[in-house]
Amino acid sequence: MEFTYMDSPLQIALGTLLERAVERVTSTENEQPLPDVELPEDWNDFSVKLFSYQTEYKKVLIEVKRNQKKIEEYEKNLADLTSMTHVFHGTQFQQKFEELVKDYKSTIDIDKLKEDTRHLRAVSSKMKKVLENTNAEQQTKFQCFVCMDRYVDTFLDPCGHLMCSSCWNRSQKISCPACRTQSRPKRIYTLN
Repeated sequence: MEFTYMDSPLQIALGTLLERAVERVTSTENEQPLPDVELPEDWNDFSVKLFSYQTEYKKVLIEVKRNQKKIEEYEKNLADLTSMTHVFHGTQFQQKFEELVKDYKSTIDIDKLKEDTRHLRAVSSKMKKVLENTNAEQQTKFQCFVCMDRYVDTFLDPCGHLMCSSCWNRSQKISCPACRTQSRPKRIYTLN
């Protein structure tokens, strides 16, 4: 989903006309408020299961990052030890550094760690595709951070935070609820 916001007076007027047209089409003035209802048990189960999948996906991503950091640290340390071996080439310390390199290589099975990381990256890639197909990941990107209910449709300038117009109207209409920066709202229109 791509966004744009309008700045010039002509664009603002056009945006106002578009808003009014959308309001007429989606107007709910004559409708009574919806009753508070419970979802069926299978929907509640789905929600719980989806949350557990999202949590598991995040854990896998964290593990991948940890492993990648370990690999980078291992390779840096190994390169440092190897360079020290070359610095002391032909001296009595060369053999000691070669032993240190050999001992360091035996402390971590780097090939297994690399293979585990590749496997976890493949798993996380598959998990991400499943979550994208449920559209859960996409929805959270465009969800209002204040109410966590509606999609964003307002861009706050200059801080750049996004929120829904309902939450902006409920706020003081002066400062961003996230960073308290004095902001001007700009209407966002989706470019689908």
